[in-house]
Amino acid sequence: SYTGFKGSNGHTIIISSGNYNIIYGHVSPNYIVVKNQPINKGNLIGFVGPKYIYDIINNPYSDSKGNPTNGATTGPHLHLSIKKDGKAVFF
Repeated sequence: SYTGFKGSNGHTIIISSGNYNIIYGHVSPNYIVVKNQPINKGNLIGFVGPKYIYDIINNPYSDSKGNPTNGATTGPHLHLSIKKDGKAVFF
């Protein structure tokens, strides 16, 4: 349901299913999926993003040397959140 830069999550992919949102943050800006594309179990949707990104104008996030980062992050990693009805779900 969403691909784009989303604040501290950096480049983000959100997959919606019913009242669930699965949020993948700090992904590569080279998205494999597009908004409203049907997704099935096992589909590749993206890759972990780089630490530095240069495609966001006025990006408020940077490292100690002033290099623009992929959201509020200190290095490449994946941030996964699952929300049901807008509230975090814990497993």
